Amino acid sequence: MKLKVESGAAKETLTEKSIAEHLQWLVYPENKFAILEDGERFVQAYLNEDGAYSIEYKDGDDEPIMQFEGGTLEQAQRVFQLFFKGGDYRSALPFKRFDF
Repeated sequence: MKLKVESGAAKETLTEKSIAEHLQWLVYPENKFAILEDGERFVQAYLNEDGAYSIEYKDGDDEPIMQFEGGTLEQAQRVFQLFFKGGDYRSALPFKRFDF
């Protein structure tokens, strides 16, 4: 599993605490997103200009992107940590299909 942030290299040695810290360091507009990847699956958080988070996940190439808008830092941390632990991140928030 890899954690990528806009401002730096991918991190591969992760803990629940380090994931939470990396999300806490997101700052708009310089370092506004983070992606936690596991093969073709990922969760990502984007810090919007208003301070709210867009939180998304995708469970594989053939799956749709699911999105929650208006999230908090704590909600983003929880989804990332559930994904990391193999927990049920999909039902952590009322995600909706993201249509481009």
